[in-house]
This record gives sequence, C-alpha cells and structure tokens, in this order.
Amino acid sequence: MLTRKFLPRVVSRAKPCRLFYRGTLVEGAPADIVIYDLDKLRVLPQGLAHDLPGDEWRRVQRAEGYRYVPVTGEVTIENALPTNARPGLLLRHGHAPV
Repeated sequence: MLTRKFLPRVVSRAKPCRLFYRGTLVEGAPADIVIYDLDKLRVLPQGLAHDLPGDEWRRVQRAEGYRYVPVTGEVTIENALPTNARPGLLLRHGHAPV
C-alpha cells in the first residue's frame, strides 16, 4: 500500500523527464503504475531475443516480482505474466503524437 509519505516521490518522476500532463495519480489522468513484491523482486540473467526483422537479435534482461502493471487503467501484466493488452501511447518530447 502506498502511503501519503511515499506517494510524492513516486509521482514526481515525470516532470524532470519533461513528461507534461503526467506525474500525478488523480482520477481521469493517464498513469502507468508498477506494483511489485519487494521481497520477490530480482533481475534475471541477460539473454538474446531473435525477434527483430531479418532475424536480427537484441539483448534482453527480464525481472521477477512484478505483480501488476496497469497502463492508463488497463492491466498489461498480471501476476508476472503479460496480458497481451497494448494500451497507452508513445511519448516523444513529453507529448503523444497527434
């Protein structure tokens, strides 16, 4: 449970990154939230994924301990598993493309 003492440190990360209209948890505002189990949170070893065009590869590093990741109100990860939901927008220079 987020306490009032902890919450301002969480939501204030958007402003220095120039993500305007972000960084507050209020009704109706877009928000991406990560909910995790601190006791189970750990980084897994690096690996390779061959999922780019032309069978090109990229490095990946996964983690454990994430419980839920709601993006603009829609759950994208539930109990550490992806839900295949793809909500949200890509932000460039603090704004979503028009």
